[in-house]
Amino acid sequence: SHFFSGNSFDLALCYQYYGEFLANNENDGKSMEYYAMASSIFEQIFGHQGKDLANVYLLESRYYLKQKNYNDALKKIQSALITLLPSFKAMDPRVNPSIDEIVFDLYLPNVLDQKALILAEKYKQSKDLEDLKSSLETIYLTLAVIEEIRKTYTEEESQFILNNEARNLIDDGVKITHKLYTDTGNKQFLAESFHFSEKGQSIILLSALRGLKAQSTIDIPKSSQDYENNLLRDLATYNNLLYQEKQKKKPDDTKIQIWSDLVFSLGLAYDSVMNSYEKLYPDFFRLKYNYSTITADSVISCLPEDQVMIEYHLSDSAIYSYMLTNKELLSAKYDDRNVFNHKIDSFIRQFIRNDYFNADQQQLD
Repeated sequence: SHFFSGNSFDLALCYQYYGEFLANNENDGKSMEYYAMASSIFEQIFGHQGKDLANVYLLESRYYLKQKNYNDALKKIQSALITLLPSFKAMDPRVNPSIDEIVFDLYLPNVLDQKALILAEKYKQSKDLEDLKSSLETIYLTLAVIEEIRKTYTEEESQFILNNEARNLIDDGVKITHKLYTDTGNKQFLAESFHFSEKGQSIILLSALRGLKAQSTIDIPKSSQDYENNLLRDLATYNNLLYQEKQKKKPDDTKIQIWSDLVFSLGLAYDSVMNSYEKLYPDFFRLKYNYSTITADSVISCLPEDQVMIEYHLSDSAIYSYMLTNKELLSAKYDDRNVFNHKIDSFIRQFIRNDYFNADQQQLD
């Protein structure tokens, strides 16, 4: 602190970074002292708004989560949301911002993801299903935020960050919905678990195709593509200006009104472009902008009696398998990968020993 005069922004960052260093070196208690000093300076400079203060609250929530102090962890992460979103004021951790209150910023999914994680961990202690349901609700909101951000942040680096965050959220979604199914017996949660698994597989393919294959294989006029890109760039610019102005201690209402009107007009123009793409170039639209995945009910309704569909989802701690027939969806969870591998080997051997594909009906019977 001797290198900085007064309570400067750089001094606050030093306190924060040193706190993170201590936390990463198992000196968590001491780290909280530096987080407190950092947040105090950020509050003096920016008031109770801004990404920097929200980041300190996020770090403090991680400390409380590590201590299994879930209530304080939730209070801190809720404070981070309130700090990031000028229109959001709810202190109740089970309340999430509405889409109208959301500012589509790259930093927001990180905060929402942390909230979902805390709620899921809290359930292990509380056994209150509302905690797990709130965690799932937060995951759905975070994925919706990511998809909206993806439309305006088109740079490759931003897309890479968003895809990584989405994949982590999908893993959490699979785990939470499967846990809700096993604890309640409600097959709707099992269908949602399958949906997350499908989304996890599709996101890798879509992220590789969108913006590359879509534009190179389908004849979209370059003028249309340029117009769309300019709209996205302008939307990102004015949304950022609007966000930054709202973070100030004394925001300029005139600027906020002007930029809000511009964002609204640009949004209408962008929606018009999307509508024209959907009508004139349906294949292009479906490839680049359609984020939907197949549902379990859709698969079940299409399968004939003599066929099944099997797929699995590999998470960091378990393997989830799904089997769909023309009547139902079944699932199993394997905490031990060796058990799962043994079952797969046995399944493959059945096909090697028996020529099902060229067998007559008598052999099949």
